[in-house]
Amino acid sequence: MVTFAIVLVTYNRPQLLRYALESLRAQSYREFTVHVVDNGSDPPVDPDSLPGGMDLTLTRFATNQHPSDAGEAGIRHVLTHHRDSHFLLLADDDALSPNALAVAAALFEHHPELESLGVGFTYFDHDQRVWLSSDAELARFSGELMRFDARRMALGLCSYWGIGPIIEGGTPRLAHPSASFFSCDLLRRTQAVQGEICIRPLGDVGYVGCCFHTDTVGYLDLPLAVLGKTAAREMNGAQPGGRAYWKRRDGPWLEYTPLKGSSFVNIGAESHLKVLHRNGIHRVWDCSLRPDFFLRHMQQVLEDDPETDETRADIAEAAPLLVESLIRAGRLAPTCDRQEAAASVAACLRASAVRARRARAAGRHPEQTPAGRRFTDIVECAAWQDRELAMPILSRSANA
Repeated sequence: MVTFAIVLVTYNRPQLLRYALESLRAQSYREFTVHVVDNGSDPPVDPDSLPGGMDLTLTRFATNQHPSDAGEAGIRHVLTHHRDSHFLLLADDDALSPNALAVAAALFEHHPELESLGVGFTYFDHDQRVWLSSDAELARFSGELMRFDARRMALGLCSYWGIGPIIEGGTPRLAHPSASFFSCDLLRRTQAVQGEICIRPLGDVGYVGCCFHTDTVGYLDLPLAVLGKTAAREMNGAQPGGRAYWKRRDGPWLEYTPLKGSSFVNIGAESHLKVLHRNGIHRVWDCSLRPDFFLRHMQQVLEDDPETDETRADIAEAAPLLVESLIRAGRLAPTCDRQEAAASVAACLRASAVRARRARAAGRHPEQTPAGRRFTDIVECAAWQDRELAMPILSRSANA
């Protein structure tokens, strides 16, 4: 029987934690346990305030830790103390649709060869209580179960998300931890080699290392999760600015950095390189990054942080690399004036960040669509998404 161990990391967001747990209590499939990791909340999470009706345990850090450390502690706890067959890591601002675990369990039962399964997701703005999706985005979901060569997927993701034909067409969603299930056996095999699953500094990309220890990864193109967005980035206790980027050009990592046109300043760079290093990968060739994905990433980084000497240095390093990737992707002519193009990219990034900050200050989410549906909370949104979208799509795909 498929059983799930769910680790839920929280920090100073008791109401969002309650929403996440309510979405778990609403699951139609009941074979799961929940382990809450309180990442140093002040005041601490009160166990008596948590919803009942679930097999739930709680551990607490006395002080706030890096989110990767909190997630890793949760993983080690369930692998040591639980006997569940599969695993999911959730943040406190996310939610699952009511049939998410039932669908995942059925897939693992019918496809035991799949040890890793990503599922589709949408976004919800907790501040505005608005569902951040459009009809065009929803039209992409097909209900199809896709399979990918795990090693090629891992190499592609470690080479900075979606570069080349391996994962074009939106499949970088596979890498999102709050919408990815793993067998506990796969986590144990990965942990034995990598030493940890949530590899710092980014943490999430540590999951990619699991792909080096299985044959096939699956992706179910069905929206079974709702990922939260909030103006307050509180889960890890980090303050804007001061990101500890990995900029070393010497030392043991030098041989793992021939990433052509994609060695941009990124908090995930060190994590990616560690995953490659610990899995014995010494070279990754032909890794020009996908320009639109990179541009979106840099915009998000700059939206979250005030403009400082550090962010100005980020732009100065990122803009020429993006130009090279645009050339490799055929979006710019090889004969273009690279310096002028880099200046235009830098101006675009700054303008985007300014617009996003102004929108946020005015109480508007930069990604909010005019037709965004409003809900009481993310739990209501997840139930609506399940009833109106996920289950009808699954029914149509099953009958096709």
